[in-house]
Amino acid sequence: MAGMAIIFLLIACKPGIPGKYIQPHEMEQILYEYHMAEAIYKAPGNGYSSSDMLTFKTSILKNHGYTEAEFDSSMVYYIRHTKELKDVYENIADRLSREALAMGASVGEINKYGTLTETGDTADIWNEAKAFV
Repeated sequence: MAGMAIIFLLIACKPGIPGKYIQPHEMEQILYEYHMAEAIYKAPGNGYSSSDMLTFKTSILKNHGYTEAEFDSSMVYYIRHTKELKDVYENIADRLSREALAMGASVGEINKYGTLTETGDTADIWNEAKAFV
């Protein structure tokens, strides 16, 4: 009987993201909306100011029921636990790909940067011929 109790406790105490931080699904949604707002803000000729981007960010957090302090402390957690952050961003990338396909983008356009490589702290984003003249 005691052995079963120990096994139950080990299963029930599965490690996860502590409750005081924004959970992965919610963090994924917040970051997705934030990056979409950032893309709109950075689009040429949009007329938005830097204070507008701050308003976008504040609005996104408010819509999800979080303060900037809660978001910031959660980001610190995710930055220290990079596997969780990587999983969140992989889900965001998948979502963006699905949405791009639904809007008529080709698979080639979506995978345009899929062959990029990185070494150390540098990413090779050059996709033209590698030649020196």
